[in-house]
Amino acid sequence: MEDNSQVTNIIPDAPADTAEAKENDSTAANEAVTPENKKRADRFSLMSPWLFYLLAVFAFIFLLGASGFADYANENSGQLGFVAAICCTAGIAALAGMAVLCIKKGKPGINRYALAGLLAMNFYFVNEFCLYIIPTDLANEGEHLRRFIKPYLPNILVGILMYFIFFFVSVAFIKNKIVTRILLTLFSAFFAFYAIIQYYIIQFRGGPIRFSDLANISSAGEISDEYKFRISFIVAFAGLDTLLMIAAIWLLDLSEMKSPLKARSAGLGTLAAMCVGFYFAAEGVYSYDINNRIMLLNFSMGEDIDTYQDTGGLLCFYYDGIKNRVIVPDGYSADEAKSRLGEYHTSEKTSDRKPTIIAILNESFSDFEHLGDIDVSMDYMPNYHALKENCLKGYVTVSPYGGYSCNSEFEFLTGNSMYFLPSGSAAYTQFMDNDQQSIVSHLDSLGYETIAFTCCRRGLWKIENAYERLGFDTCFFKDNINMKNIEYVDGNIADISLYERLFEEYDKRKDGDSQFYWITTMQNHAPYTEHLTEPVTLNSPKSDQAESYLNSIYESDRAIGELIKHFENVDEDVVIVMFGDHYPHIAGYYDEMLGQNINDLPIEDFCRSHQTPYFIWSNFDSESREDSEISLNYLSLELMDICGLPKSGYMNFLEEQRQNLPIITSFGYVDGDGKWHKKSDSADDDTEEMKKYRYLQYYRIFDEKNNKVQQAS
Repeated sequence: MEDNSQVTNIIPDAPADTAEAKENDSTAANEAVTPENKKRADRFSLMSPWLFYLLAVFAFIFLLGASGFADYANENSGQLGFVAAICCTAGIAALAGMAVLCIKKGKPGINRYALAGLLAMNFYFVNEFCLYIIPTDLANEGEHLRRFIKPYLPNILVGILMYFIFFFVSVAFIKNKIVTRILLTLFSAFFAFYAIIQYYIIQFRGGPIRFSDLANISSAGEISDEYKFRISFIVAFAGLDTLLMIAAIWLLDLSEMKSPLKARSAGLGTLAAMCVGFYFAAEGVYSYDINNRIMLLNFSMGEDIDTYQDTGGLLCFYYDGIKNRVIVPDGYSADEAKSRLGEYHTSEKTSDRKPTIIAILNESFSDFEHLGDIDVSMDYMPNYHALKENCLKGYVTVSPYGGYSCNSEFEFLTGNSMYFLPSGSAAYTQFMDNDQQSIVSHLDSLGYETIAFTCCRRGLWKIENAYERLGFDTCFFKDNINMKNIEYVDGNIADISLYERLFEEYDKRKDGDSQFYWITTMQNHAPYTEHLTEPVTLNSPKSDQAESYLNSIYESDRAIGELIKHFENVDEDVVIVMFGDHYPHIAGYYDEMLGQNINDLPIEDFCRSHQTPYFIWSNFDSESREDSEISLNYLSLELMDICGLPKSGYMNFLEEQRQNLPIITSFGYVDGDGKWHKKSDSADDDTEEMKKYRYLQYYRIFDEKNNKVQQAS
C-alpha cells in the first residue's frame, strides 16, 4: 500500500508538472525572442531590408549610367556635362541617404555568402564599366553597351565567379567578423584600384592592362609624370561606389558562422569545386570565343581592347597570362637549330667604306596622310619629303601601336620578329635574361664602338639591362646624358636637343674611329595636351590632340633637316637610318578619320596603322629609291647594304626569308605573292619558312648562350 500510495501521488502530479514546464519554456522563449524581435522591428520601420537592397541596386544602376553619360557630356558639351553632374549627384545622394538611414535605423542583417556574391557582382560591373567606356565613343550606336552586357552570357558568369572566389575565401573560413570585414575591404579596395588603373591605361595607351605589364610596373613609374591624370565622372563613380560598398561591409550585420569546423570543411570543398569549375568553364569560354572570333589575341591596335570588352576584363587578363607564354616549338631541337644557323656564314664586304652609322628610333613618328584623308593647312614633314638623293625611304611595318616602343627597338636591333613571341609581350622586360646577338654585337665584331643615347630613364622597359645584353659599349640615359640648353616640345625633350648632344659626341671621336650611335627620341610622346604655336592647322577631322601632335611632328621634321644639314658637311662617311616606332594613341581619332572602326578594315588596309616613315640616307653616292615593302626586322639588312659592310650569318638567313616573307610583324605577314594574312592563333598554321624562322629565333633568344656554356664545359 505504501508503494501504491507513492505511485498514486506521483501520477496525478505529472500533468501539472508538464503544463508548468511548457508554460515556463514558453515564457523563457518569449523573454529570449521578444527583445530581439522588438529590436529588429525598430529597424527599417519605413521599409523592409529587401526593399532597401532593391533601392540600392536601382541607385547603383542609375549612378552607373549617369556617370558614363557625364563623362561623355563633359567631353562634348558643357551644358550636358552640367546636367549629367546633377544626375550623378542625385545618384550619390540616393546611396548616401540609404547609408544614413542604415545608420539611424540599425544594421540590416545579411548572409555572409550573399554579401560575398553582392561584392563580386558589384566589382565585376565596376571593372567592366571602367574598361568599356571611352568617352568619345560612348554614343557609338550602342556598340559599347553591347560589349558591356557581353555577347555571350557564360562570359559574365565565369567573370563574376572569378571575383566571387576571392570574396568567398574571406567569408567561408573566418569566424571572426572583424577579420572577415578587413579581408572583404582589402579585396574591394584592390579591385577598385585595378578598375581605375584600367581606365587610365586605356585613356593613355589605347589598350587595357596586359599580363606582361606586371613585369613593366617600374617602366610605368618611369613615365607616369609625363601624363596628366584627371578625375573623370567614371573614376569618381568607381571611387564612391567602393567607399559605399566598404561602408556596407562594416554596417551590415553579417550572419554568424555556425559549427565552424563543419562550415570550413564544406567551404574548402566548395572552394575546390569552384576552382575546378572555373578552370573548365573558362576553357569552354575560351574555345567558344576563339572559334567564333569573339576573342582576338593579336593585340594589334584596338583588337586588344575589343577582346577585353567582349570577353571581360579580368577574365581576358587571365587568358593573357595563361595562354600567351613562350613555349618550345613543336619539333624544336637546339642542336638542329644550331646546325641550321651554321649553314649561314658572314658575307664579304661590298666596299672599302666603314662609315659612321647613326640609327634613330623616332618616338611616335608617323604620317596621318598615309593612314587616311585629313585636311591640313600645310606639309608637316617637308624635310622628310625633300629627301631624294642618296636615300632609301618609304614606310616600314612595325609591330606596336600606341606604346611598347621596346618591341620596335628589339626587332630592328636583333632582326627577330614579335610574330613569334606572345601577344602583348614586352621583349626587353621579359626576354632579355641572356646576352643577345644583334646588329650591335655584329658591328662590335667589325671594330665599331657602339654608343646608345636616350633621354629616357634607365628603368623604362629595363633598357639599361637590355642595352647591356645587346652589347653596347657606352650608354647615356636621362641621368648622365648631360645635354646643354635643353629645349622642350609639348613637355618632352626636343629632338634637336638630342641631336646637338650627338654632334658634340661625334666631334670628340678620333680620326679613323668607326662608331655606331643608337638614339631614341621622346619629343612626340603622349600626352598631346599643349597647343603649339607652330603653323600647322588641322581642319578636318578636328582634334586638338591630333593638331598638337602634328605640330610636334613638324618640329621633329625640322630637326631632321638640321641633322641632315650637319652631316652633309662633314668629311667622313656617314649613314643615317631613322624610323618611327609606332602610331600615337589619340582616342577615337582614326575611326573618325576613316569613317569606321579601324579594326573592321581588311588587313590590307588595317596594316597602314602600323606603317611609319623611314629613311636611310648617306652623305656619299648610294642607291636612291622609295620602298614600303619591308618590316622592321629586315631594315638592318638595307642599312648594311648601304654601308657596304658584311652581314652576319643570321642576317643572311633573314635575306633568304625576306624573299618568301617580305613583311612579318606581330599582327600578320605578307607571303611571297604579296598577299596579307592575319596572325594565326596557332603555330600549326606556320608556313615552312615561318617554322624555320621560329626555330632559329627561339634558339637565339633562349638557347644560344646555354648551348655555348655546355660546349665550353
